Amino acid sequence: MDTEAGLSKHLIRLRLIEPPRRDTPVIHARALGPLFHGFAEADYACGSCDAVLCAGITPGHLAGVVFRCWCGAFSMVPST
Repeated sequence: MDTEAGLSKHLIRLRLIEPPRRDTPVIHARALGPLFHGFAEADYACGSCDAVLCAGITPGHLAGVVFRCWCGAFSMVPST
């Protein structure tokens, strides 16, 4: 676990999914590095390559959101 400003962080590996339907909203990561930065206790990582897509997120926030990582994999944020 990393610590930043005294805050203990844990990594949540997102669920790897098949490519979604064309009408499903997807957030695309075009480069390595988090797309969202917050101040909470968890980081969301790609379900395939473990690249951090969201840093400092409260677990459960962004539930159901689909990300396409720069590696090409699709991952979904789980509901709590």
